[in-house]
Amino acid sequence: MRSAAGLLTALSVLALLAACGPSVPKTAVPSTPKAVATIQEIMISEVDPAADALWAVGSVMTRAGTEELGPRTQADWDRLRGQAITLIEAPNLLVMPGRAVSGAGKLVDEGKFGIQTAEQIHTKIAADPA
Repeated sequence: MRSAAGLLTALSVLALLAACGPSVPKTAVPSTPKAVATIQEIMISEVDPAADALWAVGSVMTRAGTEELGPRTQADWDRLRGQAITLIEAPNLLVMPGRAVSGAGKLVDEGKFGIQTAEQIHTKIAADPA
């Protein structure tokens, strides 16, 4: 009986000490994610390589026969699936509020025929964000 009472007392003291110990400061968690990369950076680093991987799959027909281009092993299929998931999720990143079109204010291919300026693209996005 004595050892049970001593154990209960020791556990009670430990519980009180733990409750009185220094508290861990809570860091503020942003209510919404913050857009860091620009639209152009996401397109260059995520969308373009993922699309290239998917477009590279297919068949090439020559006089020698048909060559199948694509995944051959499970690891190949897993990598291709990862690229497809990147393409599926990329629009969620691209439409985040506050995402800049280009970090330098100028697109890499700006000035080429048919390419709008970063400001023109920003204006269109602001007018119709959906």
